[in-house]
Amino acid sequence: MTLYELTDALAMLENEQEDLDPEIFRDTFEGLAGAFEDKCDGWAKWIRGMKADVQKLKEEEARMALRRKRIETAITKAEDTMAMYMRTVGKTKFKTAMFSYGFRKSQAVEITSEEDLPAWALIEQPPKISKTEIKEHLKAGETVPGAVLVENESLQIR
Repeated sequence: MTLYELTDALAMLENEQEDLDPEIFRDTFEGLAGAFEDKCDGWAKWIRGMKADVQKLKEEEARMALRRKRIETAITKAEDTMAMYMRTVGKTKFKTAMFSYGFRKSQAVEITSEEDLPAWALIEQPPKISKTEIKEHLKAGETVPGAVLVENESLQIR
C-alpha cells in the first residue's frame, strides 16, 4: 500500500471504529499503523538522501564558483600582462597565423561624486521590506500595521 492508501485506510477505520469489535479494530489499526510508520521511514530515508544531495550540490556550486573566479582572474592578469608587453615593444596591432591582436577603444562613465549628480541620473527604487526588523518589533509586543506574527509548523525528521 502507498502512504496515501494507508492514510485513507486509517481514516476510514477511525470513522468506523464504533461499528467494529474492539479487538478487530485494535488489531487492524496496529497493523495499518505499523505499515504507515514503515512507509514514513522509507520517505524519511529518501528525504534525508535528497537533503544530503542538495547540500553536496551547494558545496560543489560554491567550489565551482570559486574555481571560475580564479580562472577569470588568471585570464584578466594574462590579458593585462600581454597588453603591457605589446605596448612596451610598440606592437599594438598585428596578425599571426592563428590570431589577430590589437586594441579597441571604448568609453565608460566613471562617477567621481554621487552627491553632485543631477536627479535625472538617479534611478528610483521601491523600498524593500525588512521582515527581520518587523519580526523583532512584533516579538517585543509592538503592533505593526500591515503585519502579524504567525506560527508555522514544519515536519522535523531526526
